[in-house]
Amino acid sequence: MQIVITIAFVVIIIFVANFFMGYGKGNIPVDLDEDYTNFEDLLTAVQQELVNQDIKAEYQGAKIFLIDGKTYLLNYRYVSAVGFISKRIILERQKAIA
Repeated sequence: MQIVITIAFVVIIIFVANFFMGYGKGNIPVDLDEDYTNFEDLLTAVQQELVNQDIKAEYQGAKIFLIDGKTYLLNYRYVSAVGFISKRIILERQKAIA
């Protein structure tokens, strides 16, 4: 019984970690080599990385990107790993407003 509980706990931890890393359904994770303090520089870097991934993106303003006719919200999280902190950029798919 203890093995089953341990396995269930590990599976839950993996799903939670994936959610916080931005791997949710419809999200586009973007990894950048630098940490940008200027928001305009961050937007330019995100757009360039999307071009490198062959994704056509158009910035609409207010952290909103239009990608393939779908709306995405730019969000970021700080992730610590092996003693250093990095910024994880996530373009989160927004549901259509009816």
